[in-house]
Amino acid sequence: MIAVDREAAHPLQRQIYDAYRTAIVSGSLRSGERIPSTRLLATELGVSRFPVLNAYAQLLAEGYFESRIGAGTVVSSSIPDQFTSSGPVSRTAAASPRSSVSHSSARAPARRLTRAGHRTSRLRWRCRP
Repeated sequence: MIAVDREAAHPLQRQIYDAYRTAIVSGSLRSGERIPSTRLLATELGVSRFPVLNAYAQLLAEGYFESRIGAGTVVSSSIPDQFTSSGPVSRTAAASPRSSVSHSSARAPARRLTRAGHRTSRLRWRCRP
């Protein structure tokens, strides 16, 4: 049902995500229908399990999949309305600027443990011209 192209411009996880999302929105996959496990799909596609895990996580987060412990993953009983007409919201479009420092030019404080086992913060800033 799903095919991936290693030579395509889109990453494998995006190809898997797009294939499932299209199948769900078009009605090829119905609500409650079981989805293969990540291990099985990765083996069938001949890819690492990580792209499959990432695609499944995105579909779970957006409400296309439901995961039940011991029962596996199924297509959600209700498709999210905000995602049926367009693709996923990009992270850059959804993010709101919090300061004048961009995310690419600054890092979060690094945490480390002292010999006594206490946490300390050490700020590391990377500035670009």
